[in-house]
Amino acid sequence: MANIQTLKHGLKIKKGLTLTLCISIIFVSTNLKAEDVSTIERSGDMIQYAIPTLAFTTTVLLKDWQGSRQFMTSFVANSIVTFGLKAVVEKQRPDGSNYNSFPSGHTSSAFQGASFIQARYGWKYGAVAYFLSASYVGFSRIHSKKHDFIDVCSGALIGITSNYYLVSNRDNVSASPIFEPGILGLNLSYKW
Repeated sequence: MANIQTLKHGLKIKKGLTLTLCISIIFVSTNLKAEDVSTIERSGDMIQYAIPTLAFTTTVLLKDWQGSRQFMTSFVANSIVTFGLKAVVEKQRPDGSNYNSFPSGHTSSAFQGASFIQARYGWKYGAVAYFLSASYVGFSRIHSKKHDFIDVCSGALIGITSNYYLVSNRDNVSASPIFEPGILGLNLSYKW
């Protein structure tokens, strides 16, 4: 019974943190002037760190130690791939400031956190992290002329993929898309 109460308390906290994050994003984005690139860039910078922090904090609050290990493994894999590609590709940023444009590290980090939340705790929580938070980070990087569409999409793909094989659903039920030549489907599995 204590575990159920702990889980319910942890989910209430997670909902509260997610709601706070979403309200912050909405407030910041609705109070911006079109020419205020620095505000959009700064808010994207903050949210980039907030999403993975929220994901990891959730594992701690729920005492989901397996989730904590899976998060860290996914986070490290994401970082290695992202910064490895930046070092190898050396693509110039749209604003010309340096050669670290591909892929977007901010977007990669944000989508890694959002994808972890979705993979571990389900779409009920992951949808908010993906569609409001992580997507805003990608938008902020393009709007600030730090990245182009390809950089952002690549960062998002790396962030999502870093969880695909490394994170299991906490409820032992998982769903994953199947994309193969001539086949489009959904793989559902249950572990017991």
